[in-house]
Amino acid sequence: MVVYNQISEIQKFLSGLNRDKQSVGLVPTMGAIHEGHLTLLETARSENEFVISSIFVNPIQFNNPRDYNKYPRNINHDIELLKQAQCDGTFIPTIDEMYPNPSIISFNFGTYDKGLEGAHRPGHFSGVGIVLSKLFNIIKPDRAYFGQKDLQQAVIVTKLSQDLHFGVEIKVVPTKREADGLAFSSRNQRLDTSQRKDASRFYSALKIAQKALNEGQPVNKVIQTVTHYINELENMSLEYFEVVNSETLNPVSKINSKEKIALCIAGFVGEIRLLDNIYLDEN
Repeated sequence: MVVYNQISEIQKFLSGLNRDKQSVGLVPTMGAIHEGHLTLLETARSENEFVISSIFVNPIQFNNPRDYNKYPRNINHDIELLKQAQCDGTFIPTIDEMYPNPSIISFNFGTYDKGLEGAHRPGHFSGVGIVLSKLFNIIKPDRAYFGQKDLQQAVIVTKLSQDLHFGVEIKVVPTKREADGLAFSSRNQRLDTSQRKDASRFYSALKIAQKALNEGQPVNKVIQTVTHYINELENMSLEYFEVVNSETLNPVSKINSKEKIALCIAGFVGEIRLLDNIYLDEN
């Protein structure tokens, strides 16, 4: 695996490929590689001749400077894991390489980024859209791979690729979980032993809500149940739990069997913010 730090370097490598016969799959990451990322890489490897990953902690998608500064970083370990995953190349640019000048562009994704994460992290998805637009233009992948854990991001990036005619097929891969159900996340590395035990409660809350909704309980009552279940622990606080249409991301107040429904949750264990989701009809 070759590590590229400059745009010109990775573009030179990619220009040598026969793009009519050799497809490229991109797995964008912010590093702190975990089993979830490796699942994305495995899927990309099965569907493409070449797999490129990127590691870039994108400053303009963080609302909280403290969160940005504390985001886990271990490039040498990440590179070893990517090598083991048979990644063909990894793009690890500096901030100056990606943003030689301050970005003056912003994205407005309409209703898609107004709820869920967008309601609590204003500007976040504009930052995501900008950095992914850059990566799509630099690498020009045939496919790009994202985890279901970041469902809102996956929906928005799909719209981004379609509306701007990037020609990138967005592939959403089911969430990879630890034995107790906790979704793999780079931020899990910041949890101490006690926090790690508590964090599994987010997935438990989703399963409790799923069961209750499938039994016909009203959405508003289930929201109350989840809110109490999370907030009853002193070390945890719920930021939101919402029942939404998984395609439009609009909240639903009543379950309709014709809609694909997602249950979305985010909150804090101590000062560490985690999010997760499941579909109403998934096992």
